[in-house]
Amino acid sequence: MSEKNSRDNIMRSLLDNSFFKSAGGTSLSDIASSVKIKKSSIYSHFKNREDLLEKTTLSCDEYINRINFIPDNIDDVAAKYDAVSVLTGIVKRYLKMHEKAPLFQIYTFIKSRKHFDLLCAEAESKHRKSLIEQSKTVFKALSKNKKLSVGAEKINAASELFVSGVLSELDNFLIEKKRSVLNQKITVPVEEELNFTQADETLFENAIRFVESFVSIF
Repeated sequence: MSEKNSRDNIMRSLLDNSFFKSAGGTSLSDIASSVKIKKSSIYSHFKNREDLLEKTTLSCDEYINRINFIPDNIDDVAAKYDAVSVLTGIVKRYLKMHEKAPLFQIYTFIKSRKHFDLLCAEAESKHRKSLIEQSKTVFKALSKNKKLSVGAEKINAASELFVSGVLSELDNFLIEKKRSVLNQKITVPVEEELNFTQADETLFENAIRFVESFVSIF
């Protein structure tokens, strides 16, 4: 196994363990055990636990800020569909992204540490700003195609409100996902995809209601 793979596996193990017991509750022994290496081997890749947390956070930051929140052809989509359909599609797509590794582990890791770690807080803030900027593009496209009346003076507020709602829906979505995983008594490593024992459609219906309420404001 290459040095990079070993390093990545250690960081992935931290994320996996943190999904179940938080980063603070995850020891180096837990990480070494799930990677099947000696605890001392971790120090071949990281100076100490703090260095591991920092490097993992930076890796998470890089990953989430590559996410394309909206379709590349948003102008065509906005011309073809009504506002509720467009925004519902965006929200459902974003939620479903977080069914797959490593996004659900990354989100849990960043979210649980943002109040205690400046790098995590900055990573979350940067991602939120990225979603807001991408949402502005959506509302401009919908307004241009007369699907939603969002004046230029309201674009910023509408985008911030929309993203706040989307992230709230994501919180609820992943809480249910985590509950499902725990009920299945799954332990690390987590599979590549979170399998639901409950109906996905219930959570998607909540997201649709949010979008419908949001659109009704305009």
